Amino acid sequence: MNTKRSKNDDMVMLTRVQALIRGYLQRKKYKIMKLTSEVQSKYFKIDEAVETLGGQFQPNAPLKNRVHTYKTGAIYTG
Repeated sequence: MNTKRSKNDDMVMLTRVQALIRGYLQRKKYKIMKLTSEVQSKYFKIDEAVETLGGQFQPNAPLKNRVHTYKTGAIYTG
């Protein structure tokens, strides 16, 4: 009985080590991908996202009015 228990313990330990290694490698890949990928957003254009995420807020800057036309033909100005 003692040998079965140690083999089972070894398998559990091996599985945990594999999970740790795989997790480390995936986090490393994700970090590299995040650093190299361009900022993309479903809602903002690239220049708007950079402006928002860049932290270059200028309170005295003039307001920009932009127009967006939806697929239905509706127009949003704001």
